[in-house]
Amino acid sequence: PTVDEEASIGPVGGLQQDLLLFSPVEFLQKYPPSLVLDGAFPTPEHHTLFVQWKNEFDRAYDTLREHALRKLVWLENHARIDEHNSRSPPAGHSLAHNDFSDLTHEEFRKRFYLGEHSPGVKEGKGMSDGSSWFTSPSRKLLRGDED
Repeated sequence: PTVDEEASIGPVGGLQQDLLLFSPVEFLQKYPPSLVLDGAFPTPEHHTLFVQWKNEFDRAYDTLREHALRKLVWLENHARIDEHNSRSPPAGHSLAHNDFSDLTHEEFRKRFYLGEHSPGVKEGKGMSDGSSWFTSPSRKLLRGDED
């Protein structure tokens, strides 16, 4: 289906509904990348905003499928930003697009080794005599402990 054919269904059916129901990967299993990359998808305004963002952050993708996937992820993040910034009463901060707007939350976490992707906190080495700071004479003096 073309964007025009899907648009005739209205905002609660077909393409628009699938955008809400499916993840970007699932969406691309159902629809071709060329549909997603169309200048009217999902609206001309959203497409223009995505193109402006790509230019600002110097984005280029190797394949049509990757390009379409990144646009879908960007659209999800855009919707999240809009929802957050339009809350009433307003949140204490606002959100905006940045260099990571074409990454999913999980991809961002993997890239920066966050959460379960973290290598963990390494235990510090003890003092040269094998003791730790917690049992050192220096700490006892600072705390005012006496033997």
